Amino acid sequence: DRAIQQRNAPAVLRLFAPDARLQATVRTQDGRSSTLTIEREAFVQSTVDAIAGLTEYRQRRVSTDGWPETDGDCRRIALRSVVIEQGRQNGQPYRFEATETYVLERQGGRWVAVQARTVQR
Repeated sequence: DRAIQQRNAPAVLRLFAPDARLQATVRTQDGRSSTLTIEREAFVQSTVDAIAGLTEYRQRRVSTDGWPETDGDCRRIALRSVVIEQGRQNGQPYRFEATETYVLERQGGRWVAVQARTVQR
């Protein structure tokens, strides 16, 4: 969250494994939803680009749950979090809630996301 708020693309990129699978379900202007599969670099760049046009940006994690992906094996853990984002995008107020789901794996002595999915509500 801090790397995104600081608009630090290299720091955001380091949070994801090189072969991470990323998926986002977003609301379109007509109120429908659209699911996109995104490569790691494109995801990071689109996130940083979107935040660059924001003012009064705030993000709050309402809840976070975690569990081992396989019982008794903590080398991969799954996380689910509900997040609320709000602010002004190009001067227009916005607010949305999303459920973010990650699978984290220990690689090279640090935790990185190997799977990430966000669904706007």
